[in-house]
Amino acid sequence: MTKDLEAKDREALAQAPPSRAKKYLWTFAGLVVAVGGAYGGGRLQMQSELTTARHELQASTQLQASQRRELVELEARRRIHLAIIELDQNNFGTAQEHVRAGAALLQPPASADVAALGAAMRTLELAPSVELVGQRQALLQLASKFDALRPPKSSPSPSPSP
Repeated sequence: MTKDLEAKDREALAQAPPSRAKKYLWTFAGLVVAVGGAYGGGRLQMQSELTTARHELQASTQLQASQRRELVELEARRRIHLAIIELDQNNFGTAQEHVRAGAALLQPPASADVAALGAAMRTLELAPSVELVGQRQALLQLASKFDALRPPKSSPSPSPSP
């Protein structure tokens, strides 16, 4: 009879609805798994976006450095032009200052060709003279060498009007 009673108790327990504590425990466990999965998925996505942002930052930093070098070189070229203008007006000291300022801009880590151009600018001496042709020609040669190193970028052709 005890065996019958035990069997009946087991059947009753198996057929009985789950207790509230078990329901809450399973609900809580499911919630923890869902929140953990959402956290893990969000972390993976954020890590991917962070890696992409780092690559974009590195590329933009390199582009900025390249553009800054180009700007400095163009300023040195402008200084050559200003020196030519000042030489034509017999302002030898001001012309020499422009040449020195331009040469100071073309210091390493510039490319070898640009550094050589800077060295040529540092050795150029503009002195008061009746014969300006030689000095002007030296400045024009510097400008030509610079233009050969950094040819102007082609401008986009204008689009036809309808």
